Amino acid sequence: MSARKRFLLVVVAGATLFSLSGCFLSAPEAKPAAASCPASKEGNGLRVAMMLPLTGDEQALGTSISAGVRTAIEDINTAGGVLGEDVSISTVADSGDSDHLQVASSNALTIVRSGAAAVVGPLGSSSSLTAEPALSRGCVVQYSMGYREGAVPTKGYLFPVSPSDAASGSVLAQRLVDDGRQRVAFVTVDDPTATAVLDKTIDALGDRATVVYGDSSNEAGLEPTQIPAAIQAVAGASPDAVVVLGPGAEGDILAALGDAGVRAARYLVDNDVVDYANQISASALADTTGIVSGRPGSSDLVQRLGAAAPSVEQIELATKSYDLTVATALAAQAAKGITGADVRTGLPLVWADNGTSCSTFAQCASLLKSGKPITYASQSSLALQDGTQQIEASEYTVDEYTSDGSVTESGTLSASPSGKQ
Repeated sequence: MSARKRFLLVVVAGATLFSLSGCFLSAPEAKPAAASCPASKEGNGLRVAMMLPLTGDEQALGTSISAGVRTAIEDINTAGGVLGEDVSISTVADSGDSDHLQVASSNALTIVRSGAAAVVGPLGSSSSLTAEPALSRGCVVQYSMGYREGAVPTKGYLFPVSPSDAASGSVLAQRLVDDGRQRVAFVTVDDPTATAVLDKTIDALGDRATVVYGDSSNEAGLEPTQIPAAIQAVAGASPDAVVVLGPGAEGDILAALGDAGVRAARYLVDNDVVDYANQISASALADTTGIVSGRPGSSDLVQRLGAAAPSVEQIELATKSYDLTVATALAAQAAKGITGADVRTGLPLVWADNGTSCSTFAQCASLLKSGKPITYASQSSLALQDGTQQIEASEYTVDEYTSDGSVTESGTLSASPSGKQ
């Protein structure tokens, strides 16, 4: 398969983290009264917004998501739209490179005023939680690409799309076992998601492999100044596999492992699987495997996403955005309304128990119009998890780094949201 570039999902968030419970104290209940939500504007049809970095260093990430949303809207409208009207983009709020949470709050208000029923983004966990109160009060469904904190929501309008730590840890552990790794080292930076995935991976490994470095409190959650000593400790532990969980530092860690003479196989997961060809030598990437949440989608969709935005670098993320937009339209069609409250009510009906499987908006909408329940077979393997608002991919793409440092897809892995294989 052809090589495809990846783009690091940089979390656009500030240093202050808000608790999940605090954000949901004033959120609407699961089925809010219609009077509590803004009325839809006549003749506008279903409206979708985006809150993305469309400028700055993370622009390519926003471009990837935007390509997925716009391609989906094209397909939806070609098939007749929702309830006889075209779907449109109400606004695109640019988060840029800002690390100020006030930007998320301001963007959330802009999106509510735009009449959107749903928004794809923001990308960071803290930004998602900051935007949540205003979006929930305005009855705007939020598909958070970065939320991974606390319990999965069961009320309000926040729908996390990021993989659970348990699922990421499970598929990573299974790949290590499948590859026959017996002595595993972890290099984990001081990042909540990284340390959570570390814990879940070690739990999933159990006694199937020995952790030779990185599982104790003084060996995980590394600050930048601690990484050189950690690399030397890894070299002395003689591992046959090194897992790098280093958002923002993975390139430097991989290069340092090579400089220290560590020849063990390297493993990266999800956000850390990017194209490092311009950062480090290809030799430093030898025998490196990456595991990314979601599937790229059909070859036809991949081609169309590339045509929509030639700079798309995170194809799985673009495909997820496509699926979220299709699911939004199907939810509105199922609930027979175009407000955010309608979309929220209709989302469980997009993945109904015992529904007829359908893989395109046109197929699914036709079934809904005939009164039949559906189960949307998404391109990326995304699905709403029973009893929660978690929308999670059931499959992971396995990538291998080639001799020129680029990334080539080599297969898939499956995991349940609970992390069980």
